[in-house]
Amino acid sequence: MNGLKRLEAAIKTAVSKAKKGRPAERGIVQGNSVLVGTKLYAKQLATDLSVASGDVVWVQITDDETTAVIVGA
Repeated sequence: MNGLKRLEAAIKTAVSKAKKGRPAERGIVQGNSVLVGTKLYAKQLATDLSVASGDVVWVQITDDETTAVIVGA
């Protein structure tokens, strides 16, 4: 159950940090970053996903526009 609570907390944090009303965007994982369009963002996982460099993912950009939260792959 502890793992589920951590996952729930991570998702709540990601959702609260994500811009309200801004749609998810596609990006490409590049190491510890995600390339969205022409901008490189630090990456954070919102769910229990396994991603590798070159994978195409769906992300929400945080309000401060420094992090791409991966919400799907």
